[in-house]
Amino acid sequence: MVRSTLSAIETHTHQAETTDTIRYAVVGLGWWATEMALPALTAASNATVTTLIVEEDIDTDTQELVRRYDVDTLIASEEFRAVEADADEQDDLIDSTAASTPETGTEIASDNTATSGVIDTDAYDAVYIATPNAAHLPYAKAAAAQEKAVLCEKPIEASVERANKLRTHCRQANVPLMIAYRVQMHPLVRYARELINQGEVGDVTLIQSHHTQPLLEMHPDTNQWRLDPAQTGYGTAIMDLGVYIINTARFLLNADPTAVSAVTTADAPGFEAVPDDRASAILTFPDGVQLVANTTQRGQHGSGMKIIGTQGSLDLRGIFRGQCSLTVTAGDIEGTFKHTQFTLHDEVTAVFEYFADCLLTNQSVGPDGAEAIGDLSVMRAMYADGDSDTSASRTVSYPEFV
Repeated sequence: MVRSTLSAIETHTHQAETTDTIRYAVVGLGWWATEMALPALTAASNATVTTLIVEEDIDTDTQELVRRYDVDTLIASEEFRAVEADADEQDDLIDSTAASTPETGTEIASDNTATSGVIDTDAYDAVYIATPNAAHLPYAKAAAAQEKAVLCEKPIEASVERANKLRTHCRQANVPLMIAYRVQMHPLVRYARELINQGEVGDVTLIQSHHTQPLLEMHPDTNQWRLDPAQTGYGTAIMDLGVYIINTARFLLNADPTAVSAVTTADAPGFEAVPDDRASAILTFPDGVQLVANTTQRGQHGSGMKIIGTQGSLDLRGIFRGQCSLTVTAGDIEGTFKHTQFTLHDEVTAVFEYFADCLLTNQSVGPDGAEAIGDLSVMRAMYADGDSDTSASRTVSYPEFV
């Protein structure tokens, strides 16, 4: 029974019975896009990348991306963002993310050109945004003005207020908005959710989770955007890592935290501008369920989430690193399931395929902007509590959406 249920969940990829393909434009050509997103798009069965939105001068790295992924169109970021730009909303643009425009007519390959004044919006159907947090809004706004679907990396923006603006632009333009929470696509995570929903672990009482990485070993530059409050938002450890814990817990429990108690610390070189190189928090969900979360940008790679119930437990190891295992101890269901035990699309590929499938079949998408703003609301409360001298929990205030 366990195996058959897993197989059913594994086929959740929502593939439409169509040979059509969604063409993506990709903006934000940092390490995540170049090492993770673009290879994942190449592997997608119903999606492809046709356009790169270039934030800097066209260099040899960009030329290599164009050749490797057979990109048809390059668009300068300033020209892309200028579409339907409103002079009254220049606060949407973040100076620290502004970039130079590629030279007009730059030779990349025989069929590849940089734009000059007029962009080819017919070259793509959806825009994938993988820029620093505070640049999500202007790109989403421009994509919405072009009536293009928006797939945005987490967190949705740098603040709740900016996130609400982003969602509003997409809703007013009637374009789909999805946040790329890849963890929700993993079949073992979805299976854990099924076990919780079916009551296999009894009443959930406690969740223990951690997500850690050595940021400055990965990216030694202390001037990087994750350490710049103007670009990252409320902070770095919670905003960059804790967001996975918060969203996944909400997904597994199908519930929202009502209160948080947090401690944030930043006392290491390079982290002077942000409030947290590490953070610990307790989040209280309905029925008294507590989530204990620990994050740090100064630890070795690691992640896990253990769900403890009155009749069993679920242990998801490596859950935020792309290759998790699940140990189930719940009544007569017991065993460990590994990433390699079944066919699995890469989580990032699954995100692109799922979003493309929703667009091709005219289905609603999720996780959507409202869900992502919920995560950001929790993080805002965590940072506010972390700055407080009191030990009382802070109530989480969620926006009301129509």
